[in-house]
Amino acid sequence: MAEGDMDLGQLSTTQQEALDQYTQVTNQEISEAIPLLRRSEWNVQIAIAKFFDGEVAHPVAAAQQEIPRATARHENLQESLFDEAIRAPRASPRQRTDLAPRIVPQNPVTNRTPWLLGLLLTPFSLGWRAASTLFRTLVYALSFLPASIRPRAVTSRISTGFRGTNGRRPLMPRDTASRFKREFEEEYGENELPFFEGGVAQAHDQAKKDLKFMLVVLMSPEHDDTESFVKETLLAPEVVNFIKDPSNNIILWGGNVLDSEAYQVAQEYICTKFPFSALVCLTPKEGSTRMGIVKRLVGPMPPSTYLSELRAAIEKYGADLDGTRPTNGH
Repeated sequence: MAEGDMDLGQLSTTQQEALDQYTQVTNQEISEAIPLLRRSEWNVQIAIAKFFDGEVAHPVAAAQQEIPRATARHENLQESLFDEAIRAPRASPRQRTDLAPRIVPQNPVTNRTPWLLGLLLTPFSLGWRAASTLFRTLVYALSFLPASIRPRAVTSRISTGFRGTNGRRPLMPRDTASRFKREFEEEYGENELPFFEGGVAQAHDQAKKDLKFMLVVLMSPEHDDTESFVKETLLAPEVVNFIKDPSNNIILWGGNVLDSEAYQVAQEYICTKFPFSALVCLTPKEGSTRMGIVKRLVGPMPPSTYLSELRAAIEKYGADLDGTRPTNGH
């Protein structure tokens, strides 16, 4: 019997399903589809790939063609090295960047207290709120005392805002950004770093829309290198001036990994070490709407190195962004 003359009734249920799937995709005649599926051992994916990409009719002959044939041409060593030198510069394509996904923080799940239980606990709740308000007011008032006579409990509470891990309430992205900036200034003093006052998703969208670079800085307050990195590198005058220079088109977003949003960013950006910075921008050569991580800066480093790495990445990918910007006619 010829290879394509099989009666459909002779096919098993699995083979019939494979034939149906294959013909729905390729619209190939059944008489031609069955032999191809046979040669593919009834694997639909392999058969479809062979249909669209072609298959080797004679595998042994094709394999023999891959064996390099001896040539009668005799080359000396100088000619061979010259040919290699000519071919070498051609094989260096730019490496594809890692995807920078748009990260929307997950809203915390809150369980509502039953109405009757809430009514019974109302007096205790009001008393707790009043006591908490009174305590915060007292701490605020005592914070103005000189450090020499200020109670130790007050001093420690003031200094643990950026580093504290207990009682850290989940907030909306904009409120989380405000808290990060406030705690950053409390810990390291007032500065001119233009932190984005919103969530990382909003910073991501603005960088994509305005064709700018988003510089993500993630901090772990408990890490030993965080303080030195901030004081010696991130707050170095040359770094601050570079980041806030409008001509560099940088949107700075910072996050404390003790917060849920920054923690999600650390996971998505494959942050394995702190301090961590990532430069993100639109990568039109890899996709018209694709945002990629074009540079990662990991661990402590001097400000000169930090700045040179940022500048090199911006110069490398800035040309792609310039080519995407609409040109105004004169």
